[in-house]
Amino acid sequence: MSAAGNQPSSDLWNVKTECKGSCFSVPFPRNFMQLCKKILTRLFRVFVHVYIHHFDRITTMGAEAHVNTCYKHFYYFVTEFDLIDERELEPLKIMTEKICH
Repeated sequence: MSAAGNQPSSDLWNVKTECKGSCFSVPFPRNFMQLCKKILTRLFRVFVHVYIHHFDRITTMGAEAHVNTCYKHFYYFVTEFDLIDERELEPLKIMTEKICH
């Protein structure tokens, strides 16, 4: 239940909670995979920035294991489904080999 009027959040956002058949009547755009790959490539660049410029802060906060786990899940997902070109993964290649293999 949400705080606003004690309505279930699915009602508040008009979200279907039960589907029979297909819930989506609009097809995915033709460039959907291309857009996903672009977004994931940019997210990888955020990981690169965090690891290169902010890892000392992450370590100080004691969040190293958490960030590494997030990165590992991300890495396994994008490599399993071939969503990022190998060339894009080069900046963290050495670190990736240490924590993901």
